[in-house]
Amino acid sequence: MVSNIQYRYALDDEGQLIEIKDAESKNKKFICPHCKSEMIKRCGNIKVWHFAHKKKKCDYNKYLHTVAEIKIADWFNSSEHIYLKYYSLIMCPEHTVCKLHKRRCNKKNKTEIDLKAYFGKAQIEKTFFKNNNKFVADIFCENNKDKTNPLFIEICVTHPCEQEKIDSGIKIIEFFIKSESDIENIINNPIKTCEHIKFHNFTPPQKIANNNTSDKFKQNIRKFILFPSMKACMEEIECDKLQQRRGIFELSIPYELDLEDCIPSFFLDGGFYKVAFAVANKHFSLRSCYLCKYQKYSEWDSINICSLYKKYGTNKDCLQNNAKDCSYFRIDLETNQERIKAFEEYKKSNPIDLWIKEDYRQQK
Repeated sequence: MVSNIQYRYALDDEGQLIEIKDAESKNKKFICPHCKSEMIKRCGNIKVWHFAHKKKKCDYNKYLHTVAEIKIADWFNSSEHIYLKYYSLIMCPEHTVCKLHKRRCNKKNKTEIDLKAYFGKAQIEKTFFKNNNKFVADIFCENNKDKTNPLFIEICVTHPCEQEKIDSGIKIIEFFIKSESDIENIINNPIKTCEHIKFHNFTPPQKIANNNTSDKFKQNIRKFILFPSMKACMEEIECDKLQQRRGIFELSIPYELDLEDCIPSFFLDGGFYKVAFAVANKHFSLRSCYLCKYQKYSEWDSINICSLYKKYGTNKDCLQNNAKDCSYFRIDLETNQERIKAFEEYKKSNPIDLWIKEDYRQQK
């Protein structure tokens, strides 16, 4: 297969890179682009055409790196336009004040820029100094307006771009190349992030949506509300209603059933309602069946039941019991500590809104 050809290219006696298919009829001397030793044509009827070193061949990976530098630099210099495609972000107008702001409050917007509008001639193995540090670019592209802000194109065959270069803040496009066909794919397609291409120090532009489009950013919120009566409810609202306070304690999280990352792991510890009760109990002395060690979920009845209903005649359905007046109420300390622990773990990487009315704050 053509994609498996090795040593497809050589330099002719004029120093130009030539492909084997264009070299068959030419009686010229060819040399290896990397080691500069003589190469000969192999244009037979059995094997795929290729060049071969006349004597001992050099390291193919080093040859490939050199060919990639030459081909990509020539492509950059001869192209009128080279398009870089990426996603920019459009931000929700409330993103700076919203406590539940997450990545899905941003909308991805396909964008492309023409690199040739910003960067001029490409040069191979050029040295550049920044902050008294010396860097050698595989391919150096000078900025047309700001000489201190060039573009590096780095070729990774066996060794990725050095961390020092990445940490320098210089804009870098890194191409990962394993074959000569990979080079052809690069120069014949727009540049975009994929497994073969990485961008370093490119900051995607961010735009703030206007208020007329803010509805597009609304997300669903699940809110637990504790009232002064110490009764509670749970409701689902849109994020723009988050600040409309009704209780003395409110705990809210983003929640979308169709997005897996919005279903908290602590749902396995009793669901958001029970977890929220456990968190509220840290701030208030609550008596609720949801905190009681005798409440059990009955899969048969699909309800929370009181496990004492047969022995002591309590109502089977916990919703019909009043924990405030129940002499059998006992806090399930272990379970509620597990729920609080699950919630604290969730908080580390997810936004939450926990609000307590100032007059009802209780120090413990």
